[in-house]
Amino acid sequence: MPGRPDPPRPIPGPAPWRGRRDAILTVAAGALCALAQPPLYLLPLLFVGFGLLFRRLEAIDRPGPALAAGWLFGIGYFSAGLYWLGLPVVIDVPGDLTRDLLLGAGLVGFPAAAVAAGALGARLTARRRVGSAAGAAAGAVLVLALWIALAVAVLPGRFTWMIPFNVFGLGAVLAATTAAAAGIAWYAAPGGIRRVLALAAAWAALEWVRGTILTGFPWIPAATVWAGLPGAAQSLAWWGPFGLSLVTVALAVLPAALIGRPCSIVRSRRTLGWAGGVAAMSGAVLAAGFFTVPATVEAVPGVRLRVVQGAVAQSLKWRPGARRPILLRYAALTRSEGFNGITHVVWPETALPYRLQTRHAAVAVEGDIRRLLLAAIPDRGVLITGANRDAGRDTWNSIHVVDKAGEPVSTYDKHHLVPFGEYVPARAFLGRIEVTKIAHGRRDYAFGPGPRSIAVPGAPDASPLICYEAIFPAEAVGARRPGWLLNLTNDAWFGNSAGPHQHLAAARLRTIEQGLPMVRAANTGISAVVDPWGRVTGLLPLGARGVLDADLPRARPPTLYARYGDLVFLFLLLAVAALSRFAPGRPAEAPRPDAGPRERTSKPPLQ
Repeated sequence: MPGRPDPPRPIPGPAPWRGRRDAILTVAAGALCALAQPPLYLLPLLFVGFGLLFRRLEAIDRPGPALAAGWLFGIGYFSAGLYWLGLPVVIDVPGDLTRDLLLGAGLVGFPAAAVAAGALGARLTARRRVGSAAGAAAGAVLVLALWIALAVAVLPGRFTWMIPFNVFGLGAVLAATTAAAAGIAWYAAPGGIRRVLALAAAWAALEWVRGTILTGFPWIPAATVWAGLPGAAQSLAWWGPFGLSLVTVALAVLPAALIGRPCSIVRSRRTLGWAGGVAAMSGAVLAAGFFTVPATVEAVPGVRLRVVQGAVAQSLKWRPGARRPILLRYAALTRSEGFNGITHVVWPETALPYRLQTRHAAVAVEGDIRRLLLAAIPDRGVLITGANRDAGRDTWNSIHVVDKAGEPVSTYDKHHLVPFGEYVPARAFLGRIEVTKIAHGRRDYAFGPGPRSIAVPGAPDASPLICYEAIFPAEAVGARRPGWLLNLTNDAWFGNSAGPHQHLAAARLRTIEQGLPMVRAANTGISAVVDPWGRVTGLLPLGARGVLDADLPRARPPTLYARYGDLVFLFLLLAVAALSRFAPGRPAEAPRPDAGPRERTSKPPLQ
């Protein structure tokens, strides 16, 4: 109508938070980042996933949605990256097809039903006093209750009902760290390059927290995406995995900071200069290692290794009738062609189904069992094997170095046990409601004294790491520096999934950090010998049965990380935090000449 002013036009900028669609997109962004982890190593998806998270943060104007965005991103990241944690709870179910169907029901059917029920609940209650959020939660909880009832009453397996908790529940808990990182980045930095640095620093700092609190779980840090390219991962020797994660996230987020508002960004030479500087420094850190890694590494003289991979199914491992056949398998593999030239035989975690130190006669190494074991020990060497041992009421998950007389000359007891796998936390309370551990036996394993080196006759001292002890960078070595890392594990729990590949990748990071080679024996794979630069020099693939004969690579001098640990990362973190105060934020929009007063003042300058 004549005389009526035109309605104010919206200020161009990032799209607002749009509810369910944005939530789904944020979860998907986290899942895309998980695909950059082993075994796929789809590195371009890291840029896409982190870029979507950054753009989402740029579109948010309140702290609550920023925290929610980080939490949803983390749920997608950890649920997709750790999907294989659903396998251990169905390991007691006979038949590969049955296990796969149960896993599919828990990982696909359950979330699909929960989302559908949540959407229906939200729709039915949208106009009622309780609100759509409460209706969605009620629908999802109802599906969860039905799943538990169905799994307990009908589906096979004692722990099948735990699949959603192991994957999505754990993912939601771990996502608290990504929520905190996103919230810190949103609050501390007004967009632009400043937020790039803030998000990278917060992400790395919260990875350190995740690896420390509540016994820690530093699985699939951002740094692991470079395990397949050891040259790019050599900065681990300076500042460890969390420092490399900071560099990785900064590089992955950076392109998203240059997308959108093209006119403002082109005019900001300062922004482009900072972006170029961050890209150049991150690229230099990743590229430097390719020029410093030597072509070959010397071997320790007089040491010839034989790593034995027995490929014993987890369903057979603890059956009393399978003990002798398992020992016969390992003995036969050990004494196969080339045995006469071997000095050190390495068997995986709990490969010996009997006990060298025990009060139980049924599992004692005596008589014919002792003769079989002695036949697997080289005449001029030792056998290194995983085996349980007990004394009094305590049982340990241990490593023995056994000489030709069949006596343990060194013993190491696992100290970092798997919660609910090897022990039940807060057993005084949880034991009353019949919560049990997943691993064999009802009694908890006892904790060993901690990281330390053990003597290995005929070879340098070794730092033992049993199973997932290899994922903790600060616990790879004890007070006395060893000559090599020894990782014995049983990854049969995780089947033919991403889990064993991620486990090996984490172990490879420890070699670069410490400048030490690693010998890794895994029951079903992946067994390997890794040099101190993180390169695999020999490997037995997942699921294979056989032996790996190899030399022991010589260690490097102690690295910066080996000397000072995470202190170097702390200095890097403080430096990046200080530097971010000078970095440009999101360039401000210049108001249009025809804009009204409210429109001119609705978004303050951010640079």
